[in-house]
Amino acid sequence: MKEQEINRYWKKMINTMNDGLLLIGLDGAIIMVNRAFERLTGFSGDEVIGRPCTLLNCDACETALSEEEDGWCSLFKEGQESRKRCLVLRKDGTCLPVLKNASLLKDEEGKVLGAI
Repeated sequence: MKEQEINRYWKKMINTMNDGLLLIGLDGAIIMVNRAFERLTGFSGDEVIGRPCTLLNCDACETALSEEEDGWCSLFKEGQESRKRCLVLRKDGTCLPVLKNASLLKDEEGKVLGAI
């Protein structure tokens, strides 16, 4: 399969994954989720896209835990990738244990575009 074909089918590939995936913009808003995310959390893409990622109330989220007024995710502030066990809030109010594997998404020049 050539790169051009992969680019054409990336959305289908992401939506067949069993792992929940979300793309976060530089402002912390959710830009995109896959079907596994919807199935695991009970939220549809329409319900979460455009809303802050803190909606999921992750118990390991440094943004939510920060007492600074300008508190922001260490992933964006320091470029630190994180792999943590945590709990996120489902739509029904129950907690979902997850292994959060967060990393920055960068363009060819290294400019940060968001996070996955």
